[in-house]
Amino acid sequence: MASVELRNIGKRFENGSQALKEFDLTIEDGELVVLVGSSGCGKSTLLRLLAGLENASEGEIFIDGRNVNQETPQQRNVAMVFQNYALYPHMTVRANLEFPLHMSRTPKDRIKSRVEEIAGILQLPGLMERKPGQLSGGQRQRVAMGRALVRDPSVFLLDEPLSNLDARLRARIRAEIAQIQKRLKTTTLYVTHDQVEAMTLGDRVVVLDHGESQQIGTPQELYDHPQNSFVAKFIGSPGMNILPSELIDGGNAQIGVKLGGQQLSLELERQVYEKLVPYCGENMYTGIRPEAFASTPGKASVELKTNVEAVEFLGHETLAYLFLPGTGQVRTEQPSIARLPGQFHKPDDNVGVFYIEPEALYFFDPAGRNVLF
Repeated sequence: MASVELRNIGKRFENGSQALKEFDLTIEDGELVVLVGSSGCGKSTLLRLLAGLENASEGEIFIDGRNVNQETPQQRNVAMVFQNYALYPHMTVRANLEFPLHMSRTPKDRIKSRVEEIAGILQLPGLMERKPGQLSGGQRQRVAMGRALVRDPSVFLLDEPLSNLDARLRARIRAEIAQIQKRLKTTTLYVTHDQVEAMTLGDRVVVLDHGESQQIGTPQELYDHPQNSFVAKFIGSPGMNILPSELIDGGNAQIGVKLGGQQLSLELERQVYEKLVPYCGENMYTGIRPEAFASTPGKASVELKTNVEAVEFLGHETLAYLFLPGTGQVRTEQPSIARLPGQFHKPDDNVGVFYIEPEALYFFDPAGRNVLF
């Protein structure tokens, strides 16, 4: 096990494209950190830099306090699991697990004990004489993980390892990865585009966009206190609704929020009020999480009228797709989404009345920064 430190990392390719810009990250010994972002944001490039498969254009990489910029992948003792498993199809599971140990000239008795140990952890003993073609997707993924872990790496890297699995199997293997990592306490960097994986797996999560870190924090921190509108929309399923608005100073710790043709009157804590007053009169954005909508009023809730375009009944909850009159939302754009418990039926006149607690609202400036962060 080892700590990892990435200092001011930048990566430019020969065609001039910038994959990473001034990226900093410290991973503690035994920690599982998830890199999440859309395709092309630099996630996999960062893994390849850490593994030594690519060279950084700028910055320094440290593993357990040792600068490894000039070290080969073998010298770094980093193990990587790829999206496509990368198993040898002509070898049995046992041979696949043994292969990296043979390559490192590990003594035979040590190979046997280490392979048996990892196979037991990954629930592979009954599959040892099968070949990859005889395994399910989940079993192949466990073998790929085993081939990486059998080396007892200092750092374990996973590059979208579950993207080839169906949804149900993905959820099960995700839980297994979390249990294995906690048991082995191997320092782990996990890459995914799926924010659900990020939120459920990571001790901490790094949100990337166009090669830049948008925010680093625990899943709870990212959900409760997004630093900007990009993180707010990315974290959460569905993500936060972001709507153009205008703030009006009502005095006496009251702020009016104009959303299209409606104005919400909020009674706020003095500290929150004082943070919002400088932005009154400006074009702002108001954020509302889908689960902040309620169909019945609360003690301090404000009323919001919407056009309900469609509903999706999911059993334990219903998703309602909304357009707010006067906010500029048009039918060709992404609607707002409300997550409501149980059954919610679309009104006959398509007009929905919802209630929102003032503390559930977020406010972003024109550049997308959370002004309450």
